[in-house]
Amino acid sequence: MIIDHIGDLLTRIRNGLLAKLESIVVTKTKINGRIAQILLEEGYIRGYTEKEGGITIYLKRYNDQPTIQKCISFRSGQGRRSSVYLKSRSIPYLSYGTLILTTNRGILSHRKCASLNLGGEVLCYIGMGK
Repeated sequence: MIIDHIGDLLTRIRNGLLAKLESIVVTKTKINGRIAQILLEEGYIRGYTEKEGGITIYLKRYNDQPTIQKCISFRSGQGRRSSVYLKSRSIPYLSYGTLILTTNRGILSHRKCASLNLGGEVLCYIGMGK
């Protein structure tokens, strides 16, 4: 049984990109579906499809390099209770990456949170740079 769905999603994406796979399959959860939607909107993946057995994520490469080079999960797990909360004024400007936050309006990228003047708990960071 998977406890940390976000960490599992990010690990599968990272390993799939390193293995130069075209697509990966992850567990179907609401959080994974929303994160896949954000990754598509931000241009990190080619697309995704939700099926009964899971979510198929179609990975993207640019000039034979992965579009995602860093994946860091900030979500608290079983046995560790640490959270990073950002107020709307504290959301940083990132030119080469995306923070994914959970807010009272759902799971959003940091750009969307800044435009809506929302803060929230940081779930993960997806980075393009090394």
